[in-house]
Amino acid sequence: MLPEDACHLVSLEGLSLYHNCVRTIPPAIANLQSLTYLNLSRNQLTSLPPCLCRLPLKVLVASNNKLASLPAETGSLSHLRQLDVSCNELQALPASMGRLESLRDLNVRRNQLTALPEELSELPLVRLDFSCNRVARIPVCYRHLRHLQTVLLDNNPLLSPPAQVSRGGLGAGNWAGSRCLTPLCAPRALPESHPPPLLSQSTDEFSDLSFRIAELVRDPRQPKEKRDRAGERDPSPQILRDPGPGVTHGAVPDAAAPADP
Repeated sequence: MLPEDACHLVSLEGLSLYHNCVRTIPPAIANLQSLTYLNLSRNQLTSLPPCLCRLPLKVLVASNNKLASLPAETGSLSHLRQLDVSCNELQALPASMGRLESLRDLNVRRNQLTALPEELSELPLVRLDFSCNRVARIPVCYRHLRHLQTVLLDNNPLLSPPAQVSRGGLGAGNWAGSRCLTPLCAPRALPESHPPPLLSQSTDEFSDLSFRIAELVRDPRQPKEKRDRAGERDPSPQILRDPGPGVTHGAVPDAAAPADP
């Protein structure tokens, strides 16, 4: 448990309780009214106290716990920019999250979510990770997520992104990592000499996914006609034979020159 004395550090701005076997958060944590960063990851929390939502947090990391739900008051974290509750046991997200007007990065990877709340479409999200869940449908209203740059959604039973969504804020370049999605802009077939690209599930590699695909689909072999034209402009060097006595290398003998009298 978090020591009560720590809750009297009213000027504290950052607190990390990473990997400390913490089971509960005391209500006195609400005294930390300067706290903007809180890391609760890799503990044994089954819930977060509602009083936590009265803090001026900008970053809240509560991954790798045993959270079954988030407080209904989560929407009160008006300054929150990053929320990581990945690797928990969440079955649903509270609708109040639609009030997180500063949220840019939401990570709910590896939970038990079966649906995404439509209220998230009102957020200024730049990055959304809901991979490794049980989501079967992406709400059509997510077309309003026009700031979104990265979506990680692999290992979900998704069929395909709705056409209405792909025409809005979520274009073909935003969908990354799904094995079930039908690609909106499929690249042309690769030459047989190129193996198919392997997509890692690491979040670090998804950021350059578009670049790597563009590199792979570029055929490094020139067409035959282009090679032929290049050969005409730059002929291969000829092998020099011994021209015989009296002829200097590099000089071309004139076959038509008359013999000396």
